[in-house]
Amino acid sequence: MTLGPRIPCLLYPYRNAEAIKQSLESIANCSDILDLYVIENKSDRTDAAIRPYVEGMVRAGVVKKYILFDENISNNAMTLSIEMLRSEISSASHVILSDLDLIVQPGLIEEQIAILDHFSELFACGMQVDPDSWGENFAKIAEHHKALIAERSKIDLPYIPLWSGMWMAMFRSSELLPIVDAANRNGYRLTDGVVGRFGRLWLGKTWAITRHSVGQDLTRRLPEEDGYPALKAANGMRFVEHSPEDGRYSLYNHDLVSGGVIYDGQSWQSFEPRPFDPPAVKRDRTRWDEDPLFRRLSTGRRRFDTAYISFKPPKMTRRPGLYVWLRDEAVAPNSIPDFGGDKAILHLADEPLAPQLCGLFGVVRVDELFQPAAARFRDRSLRAARELVKPDGVVRGSAPAGPEEGVAPDVLVALEAEFERAGLSPPVLVPGPAGKRRAGAAVEFETHPIGAPADA
Repeated sequence: MTLGPRIPCLLYPYRNAEAIKQSLESIANCSDILDLYVIENKSDRTDAAIRPYVEGMVRAGVVKKYILFDENISNNAMTLSIEMLRSEISSASHVILSDLDLIVQPGLIEEQIAILDHFSELFACGMQVDPDSWGENFAKIAEHHKALIAERSKIDLPYIPLWSGMWMAMFRSSELLPIVDAANRNGYRLTDGVVGRFGRLWLGKTWAITRHSVGQDLTRRLPEEDGYPALKAANGMRFVEHSPEDGRYSLYNHDLVSGGVIYDGQSWQSFEPRPFDPPAVKRDRTRWDEDPLFRRLSTGRRRFDTAYISFKPPKMTRRPGLYVWLRDEAVAPNSIPDFGGDKAILHLADEPLAPQLCGLFGVVRVDELFQPAAARFRDRSLRAARELVKPDGVVRGSAPAGPEEGVAPDVLVALEAEFERAGLSPPVLVPGPAGKRRAGAAVEFETHPIGAPADA
């Protein structure tokens, strides 16, 4: 019997057939509300051992779909499979991403849902994993991980505030998909570290692990020739060049793509490679505070003290600042397609702003409010301005001048109620840049935050 809404669970196996079998069976038995999708990077053990087993699990109805890439494309399998399963993910309240080398206990999914449903400050909840069984390659990491769990467990919360990586990591679908889109738009390939930092610095939320449900990692106890995590540890987590002759794989080449096949129990369907655009960002893996995107998002530097709200594509040739682009088309909320130099563009769909940006700007400009084509964007423009501006900041703009110099035009007076609904004071005229105003020319106005926006 199926209980409650379905949760897509995207599982990423690699190479060790026995660990994959144990893990898949434990996950299938831990809850009856999961839709399991197995996404595999091809290895030297796929054809003989892994593919026949997973095919059988699909035919048995345990797994919904099996996605098999023709080559090992590392973490990009996650990015590409999320895009391929976007419809299933977007229609669900939650989604799980996980390595397929874990033993999972019943009760995990219910604990994770309860945590995410009650604590909005979290954007992810992973499974606590017991490090006691990890092999020699991970001895130091295991001791450190045990100490972290012991220390964080002292915090009086139903969860442990600790990053888990992709160990049965559960997300709200409405938060994960925008993170994926924003990362892709900026050339950031989807790793657990990238997801974690987008969540922390962009959504202003944190990652947690379960307090009561504890699982096991099967491959961290294996020798180098069998355990992919052990292979990475033995190489000091360094980049390993692809070499078909010795079977070693490129662990951190995040521009790799591949075609492959999908099996749904009835038939196999092939798919073509989907190249990434733009190319992967080259970054220093050890110094996230020096990463240009995250640094600019997490600090209110003066060059971003002004935000410009526009319903037309912003011209990036003028002044430094954040350009907020309101669009009717379906774009990822809060996605950033261009972030360089002293200017930035922010796509804002009909969604709340990322908390990281709220109250960040001393000046917000809404110059296009009174163009005829902007009428349908006016309410969103004012509300976005109110969210972006600091409590002691100012919202400025220009409006068509009235017939008399120094008198507010009728069009500005008529919008006072709209400003108030957005939580802004009635607009007042102020001197222009030259301190003068001509009859018939545009006039400058400003307004200030006075309260929270009224309910839409």
